[in-house]
Amino acid sequence: MDTTTPTMEGAGSSSAEVAVTSGQAVRLQRSRLLAIALVVAGAVVLLVGWIGTASAVHAAQQLPFIISGGLGGVSLIGLGAAMWLSSDLADEWTKLDLVEAALTRLAETETGAATATKTGSQ
Repeated sequence: MDTTTPTMEGAGSSSAEVAVTSGQAVRLQRSRLLAIALVVAGAVVLLVGWIGTASAVHAAQQLPFIISGGLGGVSLIGLGAAMWLSSDLADEWTKLDLVEAALTRLAETETGAATATKTGSQ
């Protein structure tokens, strides 16, 4: 089974390692896959609208293609972009959570060492 091991170096020589299988990677990137699908669907809708508009002779015949193809396609592309941005923000929050956990472990280690030093010197 294919596994990747992302690491985050903490303070000192400790590191947090998390093994991620390829199936888990797809689940973790689900919002990015949805974003790509929405952008591709939006491009297809725009293309179909453009083809429909180009084949219609009168402006009254072109209007439905402009409304459904143009507005629908741009809306899907916008949703895809928002989904991608949301996924990036979620990744940043995950990284911040890892940093916070590492700092908490470091603070606990230093507090424990200080307590051991006080106890040992008395």
